[in-house]
Formats: sequence, structure tokens, C-alpha cells
Amino acid sequence: TSSPIVAGDDLIVMVGNDPKRKREKEDGTGIVAFDKLTGKVKWQSLGDAASYASPVLLNKQLVALTGANLVGLDPKDGKPLWKYPFRDLLLESSTTPVRVGEYYVASSITAGTVALKVNEKGGKFEVEKVWDDPALTGYFSTPVSVDGKHLFLIAGKLVPPQFATLHCVELATGKKLWSKERVGKFHASLMTLKDGKILMLDDSGNLILLESSVKEYTELARASLFKANGDAWAHP
Repeated sequence: TSSPIVAGDDLIVMVGNDPKRKREKEDGTGIVAFDKLTGKVKWQSLGDAASYASPVLLNKQLVALTGANLVGLDPKDGKPLWKYPFRDLLLESSTTPVRVGEYYVASSITAGTVALKVNEKGGKFEVEKVWDDPALTGYFSTPVSVDGKHLFLIAGKLVPPQFATLHCVELATGKKLWSKERVGKFHASLMTLKDGKILMLDDSGNLILLESSVKEYTELARASLFKANGDAWAHP
């Protein structure tokens, strides 16, 4: 379910090594760049298994949450710039990596959430783990930030009783400032607006307008857009 991304003349895809292998091999099947017009392979990088997460361009780097690592690559040639081990036990990491200020954030249903700083010194990159929280289990919903200092994150549960919880987290420390349980049966997606508010679409088809308050959950309005026959997991 990973989406490809276009970077200049390249179409970059997380192809992925065979996850049934006991270990990844650096055979270049992890992430592959194709000429977007001809399909010709331009570069290949890593040997990680694929996840469900989509690669993104952040700070002139291609950042990907693979089946084994959170990685930063040079989008011109696929050269690995930095790597942080982050493995979901189910190989189902689905959240898009985000960069907020100096922090890179990744989340997964079994590995929780991690916030990193990536520093460059003399052309070499150093990765510093700022904090991690195994209980902040982001499954499908990518976290968002409004002010660059706080993170709004939906955590899901694999075991009953299953429900989604919205957390407001202090980005510098990982401290939970407040939590609102049962904002979805299993999942809800978040989207920020220009005026600083947040839209949340739950898996039952309810669209909720939220204040981006760091003090408490503040719901401003809601509308039932559709009745989901099953679960609605797509993001707006």
C-alpha cells in the first residue's frame, strides 16, 4: 500500500526485499528509482523489506519508514545518509514519517513512536534518539503538528477492547499533555487547516473539527458524512 513519489525526473518506489527472509540483504531491492518517462532503473538502495508507509521528501532528503528502519537517502542517487532501526513486528508500519522543526517522527502499531534529531557534521549524519514511547502506537494515522512544538497523534490497539485514542504530545519530551479515548472504533485520520484548527475523520464516517488546544480536547463541530459499511480507513 506504499505510494510512489516523484522527485525531479525520478519515480521512487519502496519495492522491498522478501519479508520471509530471516534477514535483509543489501541487494538494492529496498527502494528503487525509475525514470518517470521510460521506466528505466536509475538507482537502487538498501535491502529492507517493504512496509505500508510511503516515502516522502523532507529537508531535501528522501525519508522512508521501511520494514526495518527509518532512513534518510539522497534522492539523487539513493545513497544512505542515516538510518535508525525501527521494526514493526507485523511489517505493517503505515504512518508517513514527519519532520517537525528539528525532529523526525515515526510511529508504528507494535513499536510505538520515536522522535529523532538528525545532525550533519562534516558531511556525515548523526542520529540522536530524543524520546520513544511504546504506548503511542500509531497504526494508519500520520501525526500532525500545528505550532511546531506539539504533536497530535492517533494511537490504535491490536487487542480488544479496540478503540482509537487521540493524544496531544509535547514534541521535545514525548510527554502526553492530554488524551481522548474512543475517537474512532479503530482509526481516525488528522489534517491541519490554515487557521490552525484540525479536521479528524473517524472510521465511522464522522468529520470532526477540533481546536488545536494543548490544554484539553476541544470539539467545535461535527458532521456525519456517510455511514461506513465496515471501516473507513482512507485519509481525506
